[in-house]
Amino acid sequence: MTLTITTISWGIDRRTGERSENVVGKDSFEAKVGPVGPVGAGPRKATFQILSVEEDGILIHLSDKLKDLPLKVGQTYTHRPFSMDAGFIYHFELN
Repeated sequence: MTLTITTISWGIDRRTGERSENVVGKDSFEAKVGPVGPVGAGPRKATFQILSVEEDGILIHLSDKLKDLPLKVGQTYTHRPFSMDAGFIYHFELN
């Protein structure tokens, strides 16, 4: 199984209020127990943790504020960490 994480940078123009999004990274990792990453751009790259691997999916730890995410093969999930004016969105896909 392969875990693909697409990192999207987003921001809001304070003058016009216009929102922009740009894909800044697309990384693939073998689905195995342990840390995943770093992914993303900029000085603070994100790391995630795969807690367990099953026949048809994985259990991944996204942050201490969220429950662990079960992700099945063929399923996708979009993680949007809380931010008011700019940040990153992570799109997870398991194949």
